[in-house]
Amino acid sequence: MGAETARQDTEIARRIFRFLAEAEQTRLRPIRTLSSAHRKLWFSELPTGSDYVASGLLDPDQKAWLRIKRIHQQEPPAVPEVLEPWITLSDLYCYQNTEPPKLRERITDIDLVDDIDDIDLEAPREIFLDDHEDRDQIRKAYASWSAQWMKWAERERETAEAVRHYETLYRMREEMEDLGESYELVLGFGYLTWKSDGKPVGRHLVTRKMVITLDDTGALTLAPDPETPGLVLEEDMLDPDQRVSEEVRESITAELDQGAAYEGVEGLEHLHTALQKWSIEAAADAHYSDSLTRHADQGTEAPRISFAPALILRERPRDNQLKALREITKRLETCEDLTPLLRFLTGADDDRSSHSLADVDDEDKRATPAREPYFALPSNQEQRSIAERLDQSHLVVVQGPPGTGKTHTIANLVTDLLAQGKKVLITSHTARALRVLKEKLPEEIQALCVSRTGDGVEAQEELEKSVRAILERRSDFSPKQSKKEIRRLEEHLDKTRRERAEVLRRLREIREQETYHFSPEIGDYQGSLQDIAERLAAEEPRYRWIGTVSQPQPALTAADALALLRAARNYTPEQRKRAADVPAADQLPTPTEFRDAVHKITEAEKAAQAAEGLWEGEADAAIRSLSPERCADITAAVEAFVASRDITARLSDRWQQARNDVLAGRDRRIREQHAQIEQAIAAAEQKTAEVGDARITGLDTFPLDKAAEYAVRLHDGLAAGEQLRGLFGMRTRLGKEVREFVETVRVDGKEPTTADTAALVRARVEAEQLLAETEEEWLPQQAAGNAWKNPRSRIAALRDDLDGLAQLVHLADTRARVATETATVPGLAVLDWADPTAVDTVRLLLTAATAEHAASPARQLVDRALTEIQHWEERGVVSDDLRQAQLALGKLDPDAYEHACASLAETRAAAQARQAYQDAYATVDEAHPTLARAIAETYDDTVWDERLPELEKAWAWSAWNTRLAELTDPEAEDRCRAKLSEADSEIRTTMRRLAAALAWDSCLRRLTQGQEVALRSYQQSVRKIGKGTGKYAPRYQRQAQESLRECRPAVPAWIMPMYQVVATIPMDTPRIFDVVIIDEASQSGPEAMLLAWIADRIVVVGDDKQVSPANVGLDREQLFRLQERLLADLSPSRRNLFSPDRSFFDITSGLAGGPGQLMLKEHFRCMPEIIGFSNELCYQGQLQPLRQYGADRLPPLKTVYVPGVVEGSGQRQINRLEAERLVGQIIACCNDPAYEGRSMGVITLLGHAQQTLIEDLLAERLPFDERSERRIRVGSPAAFQGDERDVIFISMVVSREGTDGPRRLSHFSAEGNKQAINVAASRARDQVWVFHSVSISDLGQNDLRRAYLEYLNRPLHLHDGTGIGDVSPDVRQEPFDSLFEQRVFLALRDRGYRVYPQYQVGRYRIDLVVEGGSRRLAVECDGDAYHNEENAAEDAARQRELERVGWTFVRIRGSRFFRDPEAALQPLWQRLAELDIRPMTLPAETGSGR
Repeated sequence: MGAETARQDTEIARRIFRFLAEAEQTRLRPIRTLSSAHRKLWFSELPTGSDYVASGLLDPDQKAWLRIKRIHQQEPPAVPEVLEPWITLSDLYCYQNTEPPKLRERITDIDLVDDIDDIDLEAPREIFLDDHEDRDQIRKAYASWSAQWMKWAERERETAEAVRHYETLYRMREEMEDLGESYELVLGFGYLTWKSDGKPVGRHLVTRKMVITLDDTGALTLAPDPETPGLVLEEDMLDPDQRVSEEVRESITAELDQGAAYEGVEGLEHLHTALQKWSIEAAADAHYSDSLTRHADQGTEAPRISFAPALILRERPRDNQLKALREITKRLETCEDLTPLLRFLTGADDDRSSHSLADVDDEDKRATPAREPYFALPSNQEQRSIAERLDQSHLVVVQGPPGTGKTHTIANLVTDLLAQGKKVLITSHTARALRVLKEKLPEEIQALCVSRTGDGVEAQEELEKSVRAILERRSDFSPKQSKKEIRRLEEHLDKTRRERAEVLRRLREIREQETYHFSPEIGDYQGSLQDIAERLAAEEPRYRWIGTVSQPQPALTAADALALLRAARNYTPEQRKRAADVPAADQLPTPTEFRDAVHKITEAEKAAQAAEGLWEGEADAAIRSLSPERCADITAAVEAFVASRDITARLSDRWQQARNDVLAGRDRRIREQHAQIEQAIAAAEQKTAEVGDARITGLDTFPLDKAAEYAVRLHDGLAAGEQLRGLFGMRTRLGKEVREFVETVRVDGKEPTTADTAALVRARVEAEQLLAETEEEWLPQQAAGNAWKNPRSRIAALRDDLDGLAQLVHLADTRARVATETATVPGLAVLDWADPTAVDTVRLLLTAATAEHAASPARQLVDRALTEIQHWEERGVVSDDLRQAQLALGKLDPDAYEHACASLAETRAAAQARQAYQDAYATVDEAHPTLARAIAETYDDTVWDERLPELEKAWAWSAWNTRLAELTDPEAEDRCRAKLSEADSEIRTTMRRLAAALAWDSCLRRLTQGQEVALRSYQQSVRKIGKGTGKYAPRYQRQAQESLRECRPAVPAWIMPMYQVVATIPMDTPRIFDVVIIDEASQSGPEAMLLAWIADRIVVVGDDKQVSPANVGLDREQLFRLQERLLADLSPSRRNLFSPDRSFFDITSGLAGGPGQLMLKEHFRCMPEIIGFSNELCYQGQLQPLRQYGADRLPPLKTVYVPGVVEGSGQRQINRLEAERLVGQIIACCNDPAYEGRSMGVITLLGHAQQTLIEDLLAERLPFDERSERRIRVGSPAAFQGDERDVIFISMVVSREGTDGPRRLSHFSAEGNKQAINVAASRARDQVWVFHSVSISDLGQNDLRRAYLEYLNRPLHLHDGTGIGDVSPDVRQEPFDSLFEQRVFLALRDRGYRVYPQYQVGRYRIDLVVEGGSRRLAVECDGDAYHNEENAAEDAARQRELERVGWTFVRIRGSRFFRDPEAALQPLWQRLAELDIRPMTLPAETGSGR
């Protein structure tokens, strides 16, 4: 490019900025009076001597300029319910009245009811108080209430003036915060009235910028702005020849500087002196008064000045913008070459393709993959595209419709740019759009970003905080350590991304399993998982008997299973009981051998006894003559007797006499007593058992014989069908006879009035009789105290006593047996068995005789057999039949032994069958334990004959069934998603830390020694400034500004509105920022083009569908002439972009070209119904609402028709009734728990008068704390642009009815109206209320208010919302993607849920969305028609993005669904229950508007 071409391009740029400067100049007109001031507060109007208002201008003892305490207003006394219809409630708050609201003497029936459906509205019935039945109560209640109201009104009147001034001051403070781009707050002194250029002048000569602070008590304090110069002389409202000379100006300025040196009002004398000097110099006939009250303007030619201080909220001057544009124009005169951005904007590169805007355009670099931006917040593709395009282009234009996440996007961009070491400026026409931006930045880099979105101490502290942080970091900074930390974070980021990629791969694999075609590896199953699942479900009845198998291929044959079945059936139940291990047949004597042995032993014992003659005495001979059996019997009888004798010897003394009688053979009485007691106890037990657990009370009040008589009569009578009461409840004969008994006795707490309960009572009485008689005879000492006590315990006591008696009977039995056994034995028959010595002698003789039979050869055979059996016992194997053989051997019983041997043979056969069964069982059990048990337990079931031959097929079915469950395990996908969420979170955290590390590294490496000195100098100067009121504060302020100019490059990011930019950023050097981001650019005019001078690249964010610059009073003809004169060298298309009504967004949109523009479409702010109107009206449905419903969802759209009447005209119209209803609704919402914690705002669609009226009503009726907590603000659509609230109330204001007669409605269809209603309709997050006094038919067809009302009043659909009618489970139909989706849809709809198929959310579609109440659930159906690998990854990203904005997902696998629909849908039912989404009920109402 040649030098001449460069010069020409620079001249074009200079002409553009000259045009902008001169266009700006046309906007500057001298403001000669205070009439245009937004708000004014004259100090002369403040109350004196008030406890709430203090000012040093009013009271010399006060130091503050102005301080107003907050007054806690009280609600008027509550109207008693009985009075409500008889009081005009609209007069309730009229405390100005000296009389309470009147008691109405006449009302109509409409006033008395809540529901007027049953009332004739055409002819309501009048009701007179004098005729009312409660008239005395009403008048009494009114007398009491009105007295309370009078006290309340009196207090309100006393504080009303202070409250009014407090509200004025508070509104000034709020508007300075919210509308700082439009207004500035000054304290004016020296009110001048004069004439200039023939026009009246009415302004203050001296001003000082002020700030209003709100402390914890709610008090408002006025103080000087510490960031601005002190007292300033203003003469711009005067002609040059009316202004004082430079010399006098310097003198006045010096005087003002001395006056500004004081913290409070102590410097007023200097201020008076300065005003007097000006008065003397201005004109000979000028007059100055130090009065606080402004003088009346008498229209004279002579200047008059009154001290008359006033606090003024006025339009912010635009002179800084003009200075900035002129400075740029001047610098371009000496500029040799334009920056790439200016070249592009001025058209120097118009011959280049619109696609050649990138700095890098060689093929190799274009082929380089786009870098991943350092975004610390979640982002979508649109937001990432901005960063990509900014890397390639010097100008990126982003259309950001309402609620599309512009602040979120800008925060991500700023983080990315700071991480790249860029210097960034973020600006906007208003501060509202910027105020929350810094809070969205990562905390680690917030200190690198100075936010100057306000005036005063707050802005100064913000900058000082950043300076302090940079200096602290600088002192600890180590380049080596910083680089090491960056490398560590980069490595960790790479590692986490790899982990995320692996999780995504695993998730993709899980999804792709639905589409994979499986070959017949197990059985003959093949196809997709869904195909196999359907087959498994169909074959389940046939094969599910096999249960779960251990491996894919069969480990068992059908023959093995059938062998077990046969063995189980052969192994009979009898054999199962008998089978045991026993000795073999040859290990024991045969029955014949044993019988011969026993015979020989018997013969040997007889021969031994016959040969033995050594004993002497009759008894001895008799014993020797006994056979072994006889000897054994006598021995057993004697031993039993001795044992019983010894046991009874331990009985108590009570029994010893009876025991002696038994030993002596006198046992008849004992036996009779025992039989008698045993019989009585058994009878008592039977009766007690009949009573069971029934609780019977009241019997103890009757003698036993009387109770028995009553019980028998009652039971016999009821059992025979008699009744206790007859007709009409009269007692029968039976009832009379047993009345006392029935009324006293209770069975389980109830009277025994039935045969069953009477039987229980009778059984209890009879048990008592038995027990009483037995106790009286046998336990007389206890009988008296046991009456009616627990029969079971008494029976137990008798049983205990009976045991002693039983032992004596047993003793008698054993003695009788001994007597019987020895009756024929000489010498023993006469033995005294009561003599222990004699008995012991007999025992010794018997023992000796038995021993003589021991030696016999045949005994050896027996001994060997017993020894063999003994060996088996020792091994722990002893069967019943082996025990029988052992006993037979021991007793030498050949018959018993023979029987035992036969039984042993059967046991051996059973053991053999058992072994065959166990072998077959072991084979099956090793491969399939469950199947082995099933066959073993149900072997007699003939179904096994059909099943087992198909074992191999059943095995394959089970193996695939298990594999399907593993492949479709829902928890596996949940685990992957949890890991993916963790990885995303860790990546964002690491990215945030890495971005911060890179940003700080770049900042501190770039920081020069000079900049560090400047930072410290600025820090010290700011500390010296303090509150900005000291003697040398102006000097320190200048020093701070000088240091700030030097150290500004050290702060890498600045956030400030445009008015701050032109006031603080020097325009002497181009490209001082790498990137400038301007938000809400549609509100900025062409003058914002100055940003292109200080930026290398620029991002323009705005929306031409929202409010643009008003340009009120702009001389368009003059601007067109300027355009033709200064921009003639531009091409017509480029020149026309600089037309008067174009916003900066319009201009840059026209210049950017396709590659440099994009639109944010995903809407995050509003409920879908709220943004729907704007979407249809302005964005052709391109906005994609993503916000999920919350559990606390409010009805999003509400309309209220008010029969209002307008007053005033034009922009000053008010609709008082509409304002009243709107404020009343706000109060009702504030009292409604559903609105707890929700912020609120009010937008008026016409003028500022309605705004002021609503503000006054809110101040009057809603406590300050409530308004402050809910951030309630009233304003126009333009004032709300860039702002939002949870709930918005819109007042349309207009009405066909006026106080002066019918009104003609103004048109509301221009582009500005469209922008305004778009902004108004899109500020609410949760709910919007529209109050209107016009019906839809009152408005023209093209009226945008009509379109809005029609939208708001669309009826709710009384159906499930799908509009698709019947859905078949077997025939594919639109809009479903598959039969799978249709079947899930039907399952949901069959349960009554409202289901939307293929639901559009943003740029995504969700298979099914279930809606209920205030919640929605996304249902994804992953079938075998699933997407490819690329789409699977996109789907995972899609779900994460939608989850980020509140969506909840449930995914259903097609294979699981077709295998077991109910089990597959169980997580869906569970999540629906968790979200409290219930089957739909038909809505009862539609829109409420007219």
